[in-house]
Parts: sequence; C-alpha cells; structure tokens
Amino acid sequence: MGQNTPVDGVDQFVTPLRELGGGPQSGVFMHATALMNGLTGAWIVPAHPVGPALQAVLAVGLVAGLTRRWRGWRAVWLSLVLALLALAGGAWAYLAGVWWSALPTLAGLALHVNVGAADSYWRERRRREQLRNDFARYVPPAVVDALAAADAAPVLQGERRILTLLFSDLAGFTAASEHMPPEAVAQTLNAYFSRMTHTVHLHGGTLDKFIGDAAMAFWNAPLPESAHAERALACAQAMQMDMVALRAQWQGTPFAAVQLRIGLHTGEAAVGHLGSHERFTYTAVGDAVNTAARLEGANKAFGTGILLSGATRSALPADGAARAHLLWLDAVVLAGRTAGIDVYTLSDDAALVAISLALHGHLQAGAWAQALQCCADWQAHARAQAPQWLAHGEQLRCRVQALVDAATNTATDSTANTPGVVSLFSARALDKS
Repeated sequence: MGQNTPVDGVDQFVTPLRELGGGPQSGVFMHATALMNGLTGAWIVPAHPVGPALQAVLAVGLVAGLTRRWRGWRAVWLSLVLALLALAGGAWAYLAGVWWSALPTLAGLALHVNVGAADSYWRERRRREQLRNDFARYVPPAVVDALAAADAAPVLQGERRILTLLFSDLAGFTAASEHMPPEAVAQTLNAYFSRMTHTVHLHGGTLDKFIGDAAMAFWNAPLPESAHAERALACAQAMQMDMVALRAQWQGTPFAAVQLRIGLHTGEAAVGHLGSHERFTYTAVGDAVNTAARLEGANKAFGTGILLSGATRSALPADGAARAHLLWLDAVVLAGRTAGIDVYTLSDDAALVAISLALHGHLQAGAWAQALQCCADWQAHARAQAPQWLAHGEQLRCRVQALVDAATNTATDSTANTPGVVSLFSARALDKS
C-alpha cells in the first residue's frame, strides 16, 4: 500500500531506470518491484569479478597484438569497436539479470591507447634526435631540420644522383708537421678543419669526411640543390680566403707556408648511408668521386689552387658571373681514366680567359693556325699582364705546334717524342701525386 499521486515532491523518486518508466516513480512501485524480485528470485546479480577483469585483459591483449606496429588511427578505431562491444555485452547481460561491468574493459582500452600514443611520441622523438645526430656531422643545421621534417631516415643503401664534389688538401703540411710536436700539429689541424667545416656548411654543402689533412664534401645531397655547382665553386673560393687568414695566424711556424689545393668535379655518383649495420657513414662513391680527388692532385702540375672539370663548368649557369672567370688550362688524362677532360681554374684576367677559351675552341675545330695565334696572344698578354701564366703558355704553344706537325706529316718524329700528345687536345697524363 502506498501513495501514487503526480503531486510534485510527494512520494516521487528518480531511479536509474526512469527512462523505462517515463519519469520519476512513486515509492510504492519501487517497494512493489523489490517485493516481486524477492518473491520470484529475479534480482540483478553481480557477475563474478574475474569475468569483467578477464574480458578487459583479452580486449587489451587483442588490440595490443593487432597494433604491435603502432598505427594511431588503427589503434583508436579498434579500441572504439571493442569498447562498443563491451558496452553491448554489458547491456545484454543486464537484460539477462547479470550486472557485468564494462568499466574495466573501457579503462584498459583507454589506458592502452594513451600509453601507445605516448610510446609512439617518444619513439618518434628519439628517431628525430638520432636523425639529427647522424646528419649533424655532415650538413648544416637547417638541412638537418628539413630532413627531420621530411621524415627521412638513414637506410644502408645508396641512390644515384648528380653531385658536385670537392676535395681539398694541404700541400706541404706533412713536411711542416715533421718539425712540430704532435700537440701543435693537432691544434693546427683542428683550427683548419673547424674553419673549413664552417665554410662548407655555410655554402650548403655536405661534409663527407676528413682524410689526414684532406677533406671531402659534396652538394645536391641529401637534399636537392639546383645550384650545386655554383655553391661548390663559391665554397672553394671562400676556403682559399680562409687559408689566407689561417696562414696569418700560423706566422712564425712551418705551417705558414702551407697551401690549399682544391679539386671540383660534377658527375653521377652513388650517395647514401654506406657501411655495416654497426658502423656506417653518409658518403658518396663512384668515378666522379675519384675524378674530383685526381683534380685536387693535378693542381700541383699546374701550380693552381683551384682546379675544376669541364663538367662542373657546364653545370654553371651559362650567363652566370662564375663562367666569366674560368680560365681553360688544358685537357688532361687523369690516372684511372682513358679519356681526357678539360680543366679550368679561376682567374680575374678577363682578356686571358677569352684567349684561353678561343684556343680551346680552335683546338676542338682543328684550326691549327688560329690555335697557334692564340698561343702567341697568350704569351704576349702574359708577359705584360700575367707573368705567372707565361710558362704555361709556352708549354701550350709547344704542344699545339707538335699537333700541327703531326697533322701535316712534316715532323712525325718530333710528335712521337713529344710527351703527352695523345689527341687533338694537348692532353697530359696526371696522377694523384
């Protein structure tokens, strides 16, 4: 017996099942429901606590196994599906008279998603830091940031790419170091390498390695650089300026007479992380690399500080200022190669540059009389304006004359005895030394 009136606040109660009854219920119905459940044994009984806990373990184990290689959205969707299934199973159990809580499953899935997300975050952070550490030794910080943003990861393989390669070496350093204590040699090398590393990075280059007192760098990897030849040539000029400052610091020591020789070449090479899984480095290999190294050594024969190949000159903009300062020197056959390549050096003497290019063109065309005239012009200009190139002009004249004699069959014996005459160019064989 009890009161059942709709009067607000009089024997009206809100129950968890208010929606099933359409609103608040009178207390008399609550008592009647409890009495009926007691008489019929239809109470809602709680499930054994092991059941929901086991369900949570299985759900978390399933989602963990399927997302072992963490994929954020895949883990979220799978967790959401399992959570809905757990809720549906709890509702079905309730209708069957069993209170099966889905809370452990929901909590476990939520915890797994959050732990997985946190673990993914830290793994990604470690990967980016490792990437930064791997590349920071080779490239400028801005390039490292770009690589990290592009999700580039070190892989032990190479890719073929057109590179401009730079080799530099200190001529006379070994002889000078013999008269200095090891500590002084190490200090000098550290100053030299620090200066050169800064200059290479300043010009967007990738510093490959140091080999004794030599350095290797390249452009157009790991990030593409359309002006790789220009930037490499500008870097070579800046390195020579750095050497002027370094020699001023080394005044009073044997290192004050050391000279920097640089070779530049543009060509296809394999570049990437090469080595073993325990130890690897980001480097470039191939014939183009060997050619750049040989050009560095060829400076000794020409008495130059910077020597670049015709391929590097061709990679420079046709209307750029850099080409206007390139003096053609010769066509040489480097060690390990069978064909000659044109070599150039930097010169501020525009008139001599024009003469050298005209000479090169006449030699290609086989115009011997015009070539000899260019040699004469070279020598006349060198006597008046550039005496350092006078001897080289005389060498060119002698070899061109030998080619003329060979072409006209008037001095065959002289041609046979002329060293280095192997083609229409005045090619000479040069090795690394």
